[in-house]
Amino acid sequence: MRILRQFALTQPDELVRRKKLFAEGQLKIILREVFMLEREEELLNSRQVAVILDLSPDTVDEFARKNILPAFKKGKQWRFRKRDISIFYKKQSRDIRDA
Repeated sequence: MRILRQFALTQPDELVRRKKLFAEGQLKIILREVFMLEREEELLNSRQVAVILDLSPDTVDEFARKNILPAFKKGKQWRFRKRDISIFYKKQSRDIRDA
């Protein structure tokens, strides 16, 4: 009887501990995903994109106006998602290699 009582007392504690560890692990995964999404959603201006693509800021603005580069206007300035610029850069380098 004593063993049964001892097991009954420790089992809920173990269950609570495992649930807590599981929740903490899930929280770490969720926080990591949120951090990665925030980095991907980082916004760049024309000057920053020009440095990445080795273009002038005026050319970057022209490409945005002509929908060559994915962008949107925030006020009077063009803004670019870092993720979109990265994809554009990779695609352009792949096209140059294939040519």
